[in-house]
Amino acid sequence: MTDTAALDCSPTSPVPVVDEVLDRLAAHDVAGAADLFTDDVEFTAPFVPSPLPAATVGRDAVAAMMTTVFDAYGTVEFRNRRYLTTSAGSGDVVVGRWRTDIEVLASGATYADEVIAVVTIRDGHVARFDEYFNPDSLRAAGVVPAIQ
Repeated sequence: MTDTAALDCSPTSPVPVVDEVLDRLAAHDVAGAADLFTDDVEFTAPFVPSPLPAATVGRDAVAAMMTTVFDAYGTVEFRNRRYLTTSAGSGDVVVGRWRTDIEVLASGATYADEVIAVVTIRDGHVARFDEYFNPDSLRAAGVVPAIQ
């Protein structure tokens, strides 16, 4: 069970799709999360530090990237989820905010951050997922090298 607050959680709302993606990722079920993506899904993380990819396109490519990332994690929690929804041209848009608490296996540290995501849902599947977070939080947890 998640601790979700949403503006619209009706049966036609796109919020349950985003929640399900996060639940599956927290359970390390990347294949299950990928089942909720369109074939042409775009995943972006504009502030991600190198060498991690800032953009990945296509269900298989996003699943491969997420598998690499989530294989480096132990316990994953997405808490205090909050959502706003709107409709825009090509589908429903969910703006979400949540706290991540993720155990980084290599360093033993916790990647803790507040994340904002803008997620476009098309025909009940994620067509675009834009994730915004503090790259210094990734560095502090040892996910990527610190800037020298």
